[in-house]
Amino acid sequence: MDVDRSSTALLLMDLQHDIVSPQGKFGSQGLGAAVAVAGTLNSCARALEAARGAGIAVVHVGVEIRDGQTPNTSAALFAGIVEAGALKVGSEGAAFMPEVAPIGGELVVMKSVVSAFAGTDLDADLRNRGIRNLVLCGVATNFVIEGTARQAVDAGFAVTILADGCSSFDPAWHDTALEVLAMLTSQATVDNFVAAVG
Repeated sequence: MDVDRSSTALLLMDLQHDIVSPQGKFGSQGLGAAVAVAGTLNSCARALEAARGAGIAVVHVGVEIRDGQTPNTSAALFAGIVEAGALKVGSEGAAFMPEVAPIGGELVVMKSVVSAFAGTDLDADLRNRGIRNLVLCGVATNFVIEGTARQAVDAGFAVTILADGCSSFDPAWHDTALEVLAMLTSQATVDNFVAAVG
């Protein structure tokens, strides 16, 4: 894996209490356990530490629902978010996990949809920083990772997915998403990334 530090950004996606913590509104429904078994948070934290040490741009992507906002509840995923009262702006559930929390100077992008690009300024923010290469990790592989990767490729970015820095409710969903995305993206491990930037 080759990494051009000046044109690469690491995107850590949807690593929030409600989503990945076993006590979170979605994490408690099995996703938190799946994330723990896969070691996803630890893997993402390692990638984050390496990126910070190498001076690579870091972007934290999260989901938040504002008062009065109605996501597309025709989709079961968003209907579940609304029903559970999850990921409300300013809530503990919407907070990033401490292992991967943003620090000063790092870009934070909040969305109320699947892809990190949809309805946000992420595309412009990346281009203004000279970013052309994206390295993705987070939860869930078959939602935010896949949705963001597809939109990023369509927008002209080169995308690498850290396969062991992602997970989903079901390992089969994770594997299937990566298999499909292999036609659009490069895939690597967190060890590959750490070695490339070290």
